[in-house]
Formats: sequence, C-alpha cells, structure tokens
Amino acid sequence: MSTTLSKYLVILAVTGLCASSAYAVRPELNRDTLMEGRRIYEKACAWCHGSEGMGNGPSGWFIGRYDAPRPRDFTKEGYKLRSTASGELPTDQDLFRTLTQGIPGVMPSYRSLNEAQRWQVIDYIKSLNPAFEQEKPAPIPLPPPPLSPSEGAVQHGRTLYEKYDCQVCHGKQGQGKADQFFPRISGQHYAYLLREGSLIRDGKRHNAHPDMVLAIGKYSDEDTAAVSDYISRLPVGGR
Repeated sequence: MSTTLSKYLVILAVTGLCASSAYAVRPELNRDTLMEGRRIYEKACAWCHGSEGMGNGPSGWFIGRYDAPRPRDFTKEGYKLRSTASGELPTDQDLFRTLTQGIPGVMPSYRSLNEAQRWQVIDYIKSLNPAFEQEKPAPIPLPPPPLSPSEGAVQHGRTLYEKYDCQVCHGKQGQGKADQFFPRISGQHYAYLLREGSLIRDGKRHNAHPDMVLAIGKYSDEDTAAVSDYISRLPVGGR
C-alpha cells in the first residue's frame, strides 16, 4: 500500500471517528435541550446574530460591511459554509463544523463549549427556521483534496488562475476587492472552492457573475480541482 493511500485511510478513519464521537454525545431533542440551547445562544451568539437569529445583533453593526460577511440570518436560507448544493440548507455536521472551527477573522471557534452544548445550540438555531423541519439536507459527493500534490499540479492551478484573469477580480493573492464587491477567496477550504467552482462552471449557481461563468466554463474536472487546490493554499491577508 502506498504512503499516500495509507495517509488518506488514516485521515478517513480519524474523521469518521470524530464525527461518530460528536454524534454519540448529541443530546436527545426535547423542550429541555432546546431551552438549554437558547440559553447558550443568548450568551454566545445573540450579540452578533440577534436575539431572534435575524443577524441584527448589536455587535454585528460594528463589523465592516464590505470587509467581512454580515452575521448569518438564521431565519432564512442562504448558508455559505455547507457541503450541500448551492441554495440548500447545510447538514447538521456542516453546522457543527462551523461552530467548532469558527470562521478565520470573522467568527471565533466555540470549542470552549463541550460537544453536547454545541449540539444544543445547533438544535436551537435550526428551530428558528421551519425549513429544517421540511428538508433533509444531503452533502454532494466531492473527491478528497490532494494529499501530496506535485509541484507541477500546484503550478497548473496557478497558471489557470492567472491565465483566466481570476486575479483581476479576486486579487493576485485571492484577497478580493471589497469596494467592488468581489469576495476574498484566500483561506477558503478546498472542498468549498471545488464545490462552488463546479456549480458555477456547470451553470448551476444562478447568482454567479457572468464573467466568471464565461471564464471557468472552459475548465475540465482536473482544471477545477487544480485551481481550487491552488487557491486554498493562498495565505489569508495576502496582497
């Protein structure tokens, strides 16, 4: 068995174990757990997301409108950090991962909450949007990120990024152009970039910029994976 394959199997085993462990401590959903989730939410989340989860908390108004995303409105759809298709609700594991890891430079990690508490606040957040009762979100299949990409593969991604003028809108280091509403893409996870890039390329993300659709419509699956991998390695805050 190759070293790369061995590493991949170990990562799968650890990831699966962590996910299973997290689900194992998930409290039963009932009135008491929802009330506890609400208590945690009001202490840890409401300052940005608002007392009713509408993204209008008092601290949220101090977040730069163009420098960072606004606090999520939990009463509506439109979640960004998800493993599901564009426009769909996130899975429970997507929510748990975001709450655990945070969003660099925007939202802190909540590892200070134990896993049971994180599940409680997630269940409360879901209760703010009736759509979670009607839909069963499912992740779309994606290939794993390259574990040990060759120098040639990384260079191929860079060549595509430059050839199709990605830097014109998103900046040479993926820092974006806030004054022109072009988002920062540096620091994004490979899986997220690959999913969104594939949806835009295939015309399945309806709010995509026409110029971007035109540019990456020429990408093969290998091209999309290569440029996604390259972007995911760009340093946050680069210029």
